[in-house]
Amino acid sequence: MKFGLSDVEGRVLHGLLDETSSDIVIRLDRHGFILHASTNMADLGFDFSAALLLPHITDLAERDHASFLSEHIAAGLTGQAHGGWVEFPVITCPDRHTCREADCQRWYALSLRPVLDDSGAVEGALCLMRSVQQLRSLEGELHARTVTDPLTGLTNRQAFCASLRRHLAGGGGQMITVLAVDG
Repeated sequence: MKFGLSDVEGRVLHGLLDETSSDIVIRLDRHGFILHASTNMADLGFDFSAALLLPHITDLAERDHASFLSEHIAAGLTGQAHGGWVEFPVITCPDRHTCREADCQRWYALSLRPVLDDSGAVEGALCLMRSVQQLRSLEGELHARTVTDPLTGLTNRQAFCASLRRHLAGGGGQMITVLAVDG
């Protein structure tokens, strides 16, 4: 897939994307290792300039989502990707291997397109990572408003009944008190 851009024009385009967008541009080799990332990757706490070994794209994802991301990347690098975006959390604090704080987690969406050589073989991929943290926050806020009463802040009847059904389906060991307040 050629866009008709020279090498110099490609670098200029990359520079424009790098300077004007919060999106992160990543170039992968054919095994999923990061060859290059735009400078705003440092906002996530990753500094690849000092790395002795090339990091793998799955190193960005939280542990629980790394295999999901790996499957998507592998499919994309073999030309089997269905296209579209995949979402995964990135841990942004320095101790990313042990941290589980919600404040250290940011959600990103990743789109991947394979880069083909002249013979049509996949030689790597270009990825675009876009923050979807605000969207995730709004979804959480919408869910909270859906299951709580706006006046009291307590769980509404529909959410309470759903929670009660889940607990009762789990079997024994629970107690419930029902109060009726007349005003």
